[in-house]
Order: sequence, then structure tokens, then C-alpha cells
Amino acid sequence: MSVQKGTASLTRINLIDVIRGIAIIGILLINIHFFEPSNTKSIEINIFDSKVINYIEMFSLNKFHFIFAFLFGVSTSIFINNLQTKGLTLWVHIRRMVLLFIVGALSSLLWDGDILKLYAVMGVLLLLFQNVPNKIKLSCGVLLVTFGNFLPILIKFIEIKGIHIPNLLNSFVLLMVMLSTLGHMLLGQALYYIGIFTNKSLLPKLKKYWLLFLTLTLLIWALALFIQNNELLHSFNQNSGPIIGLFYIFSILLLYQIKPVQKCLSILIPYGKMAFTNYLGQTIIGVVILTPILSNYTVHTYGMLLLYVAVTLFQITFSLIWMHYFLFGPLEWLWRCGTYLKIQPIKKSKT
Repeated sequence: MSVQKGTASLTRINLIDVIRGIAIIGILLINIHFFEPSNTKSIEINIFDSKVINYIEMFSLNKFHFIFAFLFGVSTSIFINNLQTKGLTLWVHIRRMVLLFIVGALSSLLWDGDILKLYAVMGVLLLLFQNVPNKIKLSCGVLLVTFGNFLPILIKFIEIKGIHIPNLLNSFVLLMVMLSTLGHMLLGQALYYIGIFTNKSLLPKLKKYWLLFLTLTLLIWALALFIQNNELLHSFNQNSGPIIGLFYIFSILLLYQIKPVQKCLSILIPYGKMAFTNYLGQTIIGVVILTPILSNYTVHTYGMLLLYVAVTLFQITFSLIWMHYFLFGPLEWLWRCGTYLKIQPIKKSKT
């Protein structure tokens, strides 16, 4: 299996690591209140807590998962292009995805909300689009996102109205929801090759798209405030992720052009480089550490938010220290060794 020659830069782009770090922080914000014992309700749900959770979902639910999948598509493009420069075949990428699937399967033993198995499968399916023109890749991404993220809202609305949904239609919608993740990755690949992370001449056009997605995001948030049914609201917040996620991405892209902001955000570069380690680390912290502790207490939403801040600060600090001495995060290094079937250097050379 040969590798398609790419045109994008093969060097590491710090901006991508910053956005990936922000995505991991946002994913934890959503996941933190799911890390609770199955035999007790550790979060005290009252009117205030319910409102806070609704607002968190409105701003975060599936928005940062979208960004994470979007960047997974970007990193896959970079990885495949690097295979070409090393004279390696696409089988190396497939082996990389098999390893990711195995890690996801192990992670699922701790928590059923893991996304790595799905990412591994979609990472292989991305190869079907390897030789597809970028415009077609972008169109396919938009189509998959449209069906996979907006059909569920319509189906949920119909269900609430008491209309029976045939099992075949439900199965089709479930398939499209899974394939929407592939759409997120294709959007990442297509926009990466267009040059949104590297081409400064695109900034005026990006500002126009930012304004468009800002308008759409404000409209979505306004609509969310008027939805009274909690099930429909949850579905609406979840499946509006791509639009708001793109608004977040474009916002970070533009803010990163401001030197003081760029300097502040640079603290997240090590955190983003260790996204694999930090993502699985969040699961371990939540399930192995927080769950047993919370089983003995009643925790309000603000308590969970304090835990969220503490875990985030700990991981950012750990990442800064680790990446000062090493080239890769611990799990990134193991993944790299397994991918190339060879022990890779990890310590930074002393200068």
C-alpha cells in the first residue's frame, strides 16, 4: 500500500498542539460528572445543579470531542505524509490504529464512554479517502456531519411527539452518528490541506468564516435556552457540536495571531503533545481515584467543577515537567514504539 504524496508541512505545528490541549480540557469538563459510583448518586441534582449542567452541555457537550476528532484527522494526514518521507507503507498506519483499538478496548473495561476504539476504526476508513481530491473530501465530511449530527435531533423531536420510529430507521441513524466522527476527521484533513494552520494569506477569509460561525453559534445558544424538554435539549446540545466546534477552532486560530495571547496559550503545547497520555490519565483519575472517594460523599456540581480545575492544573503541570526532559509523553512513546516495531529515543539530548 503506497502513500499519497502530500503538500502540507511535515513539521510539528505548535498551534495544533494548543488546540488539542484545549480540546482535552473541554472533554474533561463534560466527562467529570460521569465519573461517579454506579451504586450511588454522588452529584446532588437540584435546580441550580441542573441549570449548571445544562449550561456546561450547551457550551461543551460534543464541541470538544468534535475538535479532538477534527485534529485526529489532521494528525493522521501529517503521519501519513511522514510515512512517505521515510519510505514506509500505509500498513504502518494500520498497525498504529490496531494498537489504538487495543488500548481503547482496555480503557473500555474501566469506562464505557471511551472513544478510542471508534477513532481507530475511523482512522482506518480514512484511507479510503487517501487519493480523493480535497474538495470531494471536504464535501464528504460536510455530508457525513449533516446526516450524523442533525438527524438525531429530528428523530428525538419525533419521538417526543409520540410518533413511532421504525427500528430500521433507528439503525440507520445510529450508523450515521458513528460515521459522523469520520466526517469530523475528513473536515480536519481537508481544512489542514487548505492551509488554515499555516497559510497567513487565508486570515482575511478565516475572519469571514469566524463571523459566520459566531452568528450560527449565538443562534444555537439562543434556541437552546427555549427548549424545555431535557431529552431534546441534550440531543440539541450534543449534535450542534460541529458548528460550535468550528467556531471555537476559528476563534483560537485568530487569537493565536496576537503575540501576548500566543505566549499565554503556549503553556498548553506540552499538554497537547501529551494528549493521548492525558486523555487516558483523565479516565484513570476519574474511575480509579475519584469514584471510590466520591462514593462516601454527596458532591454538588460546583464541587465537581473544583475537582475539574484541580485535575486540569495537575495534568498541565505534569506535562510541562515531563516534556522538559522527554521528547514524547509516556503513552505516546509506547504507541510510537509499537507502531514502528522499534524502540524509539525518548530523552531529550542535553545541550
